[in-house]
Amino acid sequence: MADAAMTRLVAEHASDAVVFVWNSDCEAAAWVNGTTMCGLTGGDGGEIPENSDRRAEVVLSPSATTASPRAGLAAWAAELGKRPATASPGPDTTEGGFVCGMVVEVACNGMFGVGGGTMIGPPDPHRTFPLKEAHCAVVDGLGWRLYHAFLAAVDIAKACEAGSPSQRRALFAGNAALNAFDRRHRPSWERALAALQPLFEAPLVSGVGPTVESGGGVYVPGWARRTARRRRAAPRVHALGHCHIDTAWLWPIAESARKARRSWASVVDLLAGRRAPGPATGLPDAAPARGSHAEGEHEADVGPGCAWGEHPGAAPLVFAVSQPAQMAMLTGGEPWWDGAASCGNDGSGPGAPPAEGRGCTTASAAGRPAARPGAGGDLAAAAAAVKCGDGALWARLKAAVAAGGVVPVGGMWVEPDANLIGGESWVRQLVEARRWYACNLVTESSAGAYLPGAGHSPSDVARACAWEPATAAAAAAGPSCARFSHGVAWLPDTFGMQCAQLPALLRGAGMDAFLTQKLSWSLVHKHPHTTFHWRAPSGQRVLAHFPPSDSYNTKARAADLVSSRDKNKDAGRCDATALLFGHGDGGGGPTAAMLASLSVLQGAEGMPDLVSRGTSPAAFFEDAAFDAAASRAGLSTWDGEIHLELHQGTYTSIPAIKRAHQDAEAALLIVAEAAAALELSLSRTTATTAPAAALAGLVPSVRRLLTAQFHDILPGTSIALAHRVAVEWLRTGQAEAVAAAVASVSRALLASGRAGRGVADRWLFNPAATHLSGLLPADRPGDPPLQFSIPPLSLRRIGAGQSVGPMDEADVVCSAELAAPAAASAPAAPPALPTLRFARGADALAFEVDPAAATARVVAASDAWAAAEAVTAGEAFHSLVRCTDQPWFWDAWDVMVDRSERAELLLGPRAGRYEATAGDGEMEVPLGEPAPESLPPAAAAGAGGEWARVDTRHRLGPAAAEGASALASSDPDAWAPSCYARPADSAGCLTVRFEGVSGPDPLLRITTALPPGQGMHWRGRRDSLRAVFRFAGLPTSCVATFDTAFGAATRPATARDAREDMLHETCMHRWVALSAPMSAAGGAGGGGALVVARAKHGVEVRGNCVALTLDRRVEAPDPGPHATGECAYAVAFFSGPLDPLWARRTAAAVAGPAPVLVGPADLAAAADSSCPADAALETCGEPPEAGVVGPLCSVAPASPRQRCCPLLEAVKLPRLAVDLAARSPAGAEAGARSIIVRVREACGLSGTAVLTTPPATAVRLLDLLERPLSPPIAAPAGRAIAPAELPSVAEPLGAALPPARPWWELSDQEWAVAAPGRAEAPPARFESSPGVERVCPGTGGATQWRVPIGALAVVTAEVLLE
Repeated sequence: MADAAMTRLVAEHASDAVVFVWNSDCEAAAWVNGTTMCGLTGGDGGEIPENSDRRAEVVLSPSATTASPRAGLAAWAAELGKRPATASPGPDTTEGGFVCGMVVEVACNGMFGVGGGTMIGPPDPHRTFPLKEAHCAVVDGLGWRLYHAFLAAVDIAKACEAGSPSQRRALFAGNAALNAFDRRHRPSWERALAALQPLFEAPLVSGVGPTVESGGGVYVPGWARRTARRRRAAPRVHALGHCHIDTAWLWPIAESARKARRSWASVVDLLAGRRAPGPATGLPDAAPARGSHAEGEHEADVGPGCAWGEHPGAAPLVFAVSQPAQMAMLTGGEPWWDGAASCGNDGSGPGAPPAEGRGCTTASAAGRPAARPGAGGDLAAAAAAVKCGDGALWARLKAAVAAGGVVPVGGMWVEPDANLIGGESWVRQLVEARRWYACNLVTESSAGAYLPGAGHSPSDVARACAWEPATAAAAAAGPSCARFSHGVAWLPDTFGMQCAQLPALLRGAGMDAFLTQKLSWSLVHKHPHTTFHWRAPSGQRVLAHFPPSDSYNTKARAADLVSSRDKNKDAGRCDATALLFGHGDGGGGPTAAMLASLSVLQGAEGMPDLVSRGTSPAAFFEDAAFDAAASRAGLSTWDGEIHLELHQGTYTSIPAIKRAHQDAEAALLIVAEAAAALELSLSRTTATTAPAAALAGLVPSVRRLLTAQFHDILPGTSIALAHRVAVEWLRTGQAEAVAAAVASVSRALLASGRAGRGVADRWLFNPAATHLSGLLPADRPGDPPLQFSIPPLSLRRIGAGQSVGPMDEADVVCSAELAAPAAASAPAAPPALPTLRFARGADALAFEVDPAAATARVVAASDAWAAAEAVTAGEAFHSLVRCTDQPWFWDAWDVMVDRSERAELLLGPRAGRYEATAGDGEMEVPLGEPAPESLPPAAAAGAGGEWARVDTRHRLGPAAAEGASALASSDPDAWAPSCYARPADSAGCLTVRFEGVSGPDPLLRITTALPPGQGMHWRGRRDSLRAVFRFAGLPTSCVATFDTAFGAATRPATARDAREDMLHETCMHRWVALSAPMSAAGGAGGGGALVVARAKHGVEVRGNCVALTLDRRVEAPDPGPHATGECAYAVAFFSGPLDPLWARRTAAAVAGPAPVLVGPADLAAAADSSCPADAALETCGEPPEAGVVGPLCSVAPASPRQRCCPLLEAVKLPRLAVDLAARSPAGAEAGARSIIVRVREACGLSGTAVLTTPPATAVRLLDLLERPLSPPIAAPAGRAIAPAELPSVAEPLGAALPPARPWWELSDQEWAVAAPGRAEAPPARFESSPGVERVCPGTGGATQWRVPIGALAVVTAEVLLE
């Protein structure tokens, strides 16, 4: 550049930033000195660039030694002036300029992936991204201010009410600014700013605007000058920076790690003062001459690192960041995360992470190759950051957290789906997130001191938060109380919350605030509140807020502020609202343009009071709580689930991931934990590291499970690459958990001295808290399967060839039979129909199966099972139905309310073949041929059997050679285009199996499947496959009960209004019950049917019909093909009111968890364990002579008169013990020898439960984070606990930790430098909580404890073993 041009630029833009503009039409990242400087997002920007996601500028610095990170052009000139004029150009200099070393890492995807056709379309492998811009520029600061001031004036005119004074003033000011503006005459720009000044409180140009007040010449914004009374009365909008990054969606999981790195680098860059502005224009040498400026007339920054008009005394940006899983990807060294393996086995498959030479493009700012010093290191760092993280960026992010600019929120590992995951998954989401925060980021005490936020004193906040004891106690602590950094539950994009117990779970984890936004997407009925109390069935509640701007990705424009004020449905009750701004979904975060918009809109004409400095998620909820307390009306309370009238298709889409998730969830969180607790309880040593070490080895798999629960992965709304990785994670985790459980049970048997009774002996462990019965594989090929029946949490020995029959007093016998053929002289009759018969003594129940239509009906029932006949009224109650479903846009997300109007039967009067099986005999009878007079001898002898089945086979696609067809429609080809068997010319048939399952109660299990390797594939139209149950004996005024996490949701089966009519598809976990209403006189009547399904969650209940969605065809974003595989579901009948314990026991027979089988080989593999061979057996129910060990734990009401219903949910080891075993075996040996027991009440009545445990000395009550409760739950029997009686944790959220923390709470880094001699050992013993009483020793050495339990409450207790 010529010297004259440089001199002129330096004179006019001495403090203006020099930027590098890079627009590759895709996402990218700028690397400097081996770390990510900021993220880049390409694009044209459209007519108004601020309305797009474009971020194409990088603020450059002339050297690493420049004092101010926002170095202006004068600093560049000074750096050049240091060089001798005669010096020859070096590798970083040119003849007349200076080269800044930089590497640009280019991701071959846009912010929303590489979808073809539409945004949510499948990835297009042929999509390209051209490089559109690559140049340097100088940003004109005066023009930057004018642009955003005029844009704000236009926004005010658009956002304000038509014809209002505010709109008129905005129009007049904008018109005056346009009249004064001359693009070629720079002094006119200041006159244009002066014309806009009456709209704004912030000074737009030097000497124009409100008088600067006292305080050392520092400008104090108008919102800070107003009195507290004004602020509390006026609407207030808290502007919170946020960047919602989907852990996977239209990109694979590994790309989310890079998105987070790019986004957080940009945020840290903004916090450091590197304000990369919006549209930058280069200044060519031929630019028209501008008018000269007198000294001081050019732009003068308010202060280093501050954009114009900002308050320099506070942080310019407060950024809320959630999801520790994404932070763990950034840190590197996490055993659960491998950036390469997250896209395939070796990272080289489709969607592999960018690396040098594969899927990643790098470029330099000056267009030079990597020969420049430092560039090669940046290239290597960019490639290694995917696998190993970016340590330098992580250090900058941690510093930003310590400074208060970045505030961790959420308290969950990821933002999970709030409908499909179980209760134990919720607990682990909370526990893993809090443990990771404490060990890797900051301690709760250093998360940030209390800030008044909106001007309220700590005592004001304490009074405002008096509705929750824990919050009041934390607020009363004043400055020593930490902010709600992890105490705000943050789920902005979750598809509804059908987990009604979620407020109780959040309170149990120390959180009392909740934020979400997705409910604004409801099709018809929007949620009636903006800020309200959300109360769980157990009575605990949180303060909930839905940002009224209807987005978590706002651009911080005037329309967003006005929307936050005008759409507040609780205005007058609470005038504080939250505004989340920043590019989200695909990442990016806040931009300098957004901060400039907030700066100029602060105190602007017609705008609400803007709180953007010194705020935080905690400060917002404190402000809202104060408003609620000051309002006489008070906030409304919402009880139970919160339903989203959209995205109900996510309950069914991609069945493979839902089945893998349910199996892995049970294996990792139930089976492995129960096996470890069994091993610890049977060990005679003081403490053992083996069980805890086994669980510590599963922590990476658990974290992968939690990551797969993200709200776009588990619902099946991501691309195929993300689903493929998640399914692989889940299946691997399930296998690891089962292997760990087998090893734990084997070591427990060896430790108890019970192993080795016979070489062929096998042991079966029931890890579930309910009775399990079923079939085991035979010892030898050709032998019949072994039947088993095991009580909860128990071990049972199985000798060679021994069959473990039912443990109930009355045996239930299943058999299959065929009706006798018609006489020869009789008229032609339809083929004989098979019958499944249950028999318990003289009581009998029989189901007749129609193989043609795959239906069943009750044909005979004794008085003991009269409910089955009454519920079905003798009519067929099962059919398979196809529904054509056409979502409006969100294909994998939605099912429409009218799809039932386009339903047709899948199977009709024409069918293929069926076979009946009982015991080990089976037969196959083609339709239309005479049936044999009797079953084969083996089948006929199956009167003492435990199982029986009838298989119906239906050919789908091309008709069979003999002309048989199974199409239900009158058009034989109506079904063929949508469903076919692979390979097309094979003899694959759809098999519908009706199977009798015995046990405590009979169960009719139905399975639809194709032969192995021929999974049902869908093509053509968007169809849903549903199993429809119609119970003609039930009235249409039934009550439907849906299984949910730690509870059940109940609602009328017949919609009473339009809002209930929109609940056409509901989520269930394992079962749904349809009950007849109880009569008013004495509660007589009742009875109904229970439908159970394995990994099938979408269900519709209308009147006396239940429609279970088995599969649905989706086109985007993952078009498949997807194999339907095996769909297992069942139906059972009950009389009287629904028994929760019976419902769970019945569901376990179909949905698991499966028992753990330990054979001789497993015992031999565990023989090297350090278990004493002569140890005595610890049992809790039977003497050592019996072949049963256990149950490990059990729970029951304290007396038969108590009507409460305590249910045992889980038995596990303390999380502290697992952490100790992972860090130091010696530490684990010194810890307490204890187990964790979780119990919930299911009938809505508080009371006292009797907890039976192994020999123990104390029981104390904990919260979900396993911290002691004080005071314990205590309430008289027969009534629910009032909110004021709810427990508060002894160490409330935000309470400062003691200066000298116990060594077992140290982070990994602190652990390495801690002095062992000064470390405090964890407590090896503790006392029972008040209210917990030891009753007496139980049978077999067990101990019984009386534990108070609240209505519908979840109680966590720690049992100290002897």
